[in-house]
Amino acid sequence: MKRDCRRPRFDDSGDSLIEVLVALAVLGIGITALMGGLSTDAATTIVNRDQSRVDSILNASAEYVKSLPYQSCSGGATTITTQVPHDSAFTATFGPAVAFSGAVSCSAMQRVPVTVTGNGFTVTLDVVKRS
Repeated sequence: MKRDCRRPRFDDSGDSLIEVLVALAVLGIGITALMGGLSTDAATTIVNRDQSRVDSILNASAEYVKSLPYQSCSGGATTITTQVPHDSAFTATFGPAVAFSGAVSCSAMQRVPVTVTGNGFTVTLDVVKRS
């Protein structure tokens, strides 16, 4: 029996430079799209976090206003500083109280506006107080 001692032939055609460049271009486009999506997600997360903080501060401020003793409808707006814990980027104000409607006097029922502003948000809520 005779053995064939020749080395096996390998196909050494490989990938052309054009194929490699096209593959890199496709990979670059995919990575660019992924990074764009991630940056959009990060920006959306920041806005959602600020909306949540504004809502939390507004609810806490409304509860604080409800806990205050009943006062007359005169007076200026008051800035809440220590009673409602909140981020320094936001400002919560309440008042002045106004009559709830034309049929009900301010001595029986009043509407107290509560406003929270900051980071591009301005949210207002009216708290109804009864005497």
